[in-house]
Amino acid sequence: MKSITSLFITIIFTVLIASCNNDNQKVTTENDCVPVKKLSGERKNLNISIFLDLSDRISPTFNPNPAMEYWERDLGYINSISEAFEVHLRNKKTVLIGDNIKLFMHPLPKGISNINNIVKSLDKSFTRENATLKNICSISNDYNQFSNLIYSKTLEEKEPFAQQGKDDYPGSDIFDFFKYKAKDYCIREGHRNILFILTDGYMFMSGTNNKNTDNKSNYVLSKKLSEWGFNSKNYYSKITNDGYAFQVPITGLNNLEVFVIGLAPKNGWEMDVLNSYWSKWFKEMGVKNFQDKNWSKYLRKADLPSEIDNLIQDFIYN
Repeated sequence: MKSITSLFITIIFTVLIASCNNDNQKVTTENDCVPVKKLSGERKNLNISIFLDLSDRISPTFNPNPAMEYWERDLGYINSISEAFEVHLRNKKTVLIGDNIKLFMHPLPKGISNINNIVKSLDKSFTRENATLKNICSISNDYNQFSNLIYSKTLEEKEPFAQQGKDDYPGSDIFDFFKYKAKDYCIREGHRNILFILTDGYMFMSGTNNKNTDNKSNYVLSKKLSEWGFNSKNYYSKITNDGYAFQVPITGLNNLEVFVIGLAPKNGWEMDVLNSYWSKWFKEMGVKNFQDKNWSKYLRKADLPSEIDNLIQDFIYN
């Protein structure tokens, strides 16, 4: 696997270099861009953030999905988000453009030496001064290439341990991201602020987990639900009567909308538990689109990217 992935990374960098050289010679046309849907030109400025959960959920060894591996599904979701952002920009009046898109991981993967440059290159801000067709149409291409690199390098580093039965994936600290970073990094005044989270719904970060006597915790795992006495017959009572939920690290996120993609319950009834944990958490933190009864459409299972694509488009365009 290592040699294949290394070859894949080499190919990516070769393509990037070739693209940079060609950019100086080639004039970007409509044919170089994703197809455009006709939308209203009077569109709000978007500030889109994408958070990647690079825990063992993406491991083909620990969590195989032969139909389409979870990391490959993530790449499809990222492509849909970045392409929808392109279409949004290309429909806006140039003088009104003031839009942003960026990528987050917490913690950052250790095995990618130039991760800072990669993340910086995916932090894209557009105004009427730089919103050229060439720059706009490079968004999805950059996101596709660099997200491929991030996942491939992470798997190259962690999968040899997984194949020996050792879990070297550190987890993904979504809880601390909300506690310390979401308000500062994902919210801009005068924008519609959207945060996409790609995760299986099982929140965990090695070395940082705690659970209060009132059954509020900063993590949830399938095996922990079993330890806490959850089963298919009593889970609803455990949630409603015993108060099982996430701790609330911050409030005041009323100018943020969140869309979670990739929920993958280990047992069928755990989907209801995950829905309860996440929806209650977002509501109590004040997340805008979880204050009404339609919140369930913003918590999506790890369906095929082709099935999620229209949902992502509708969320961004509306």
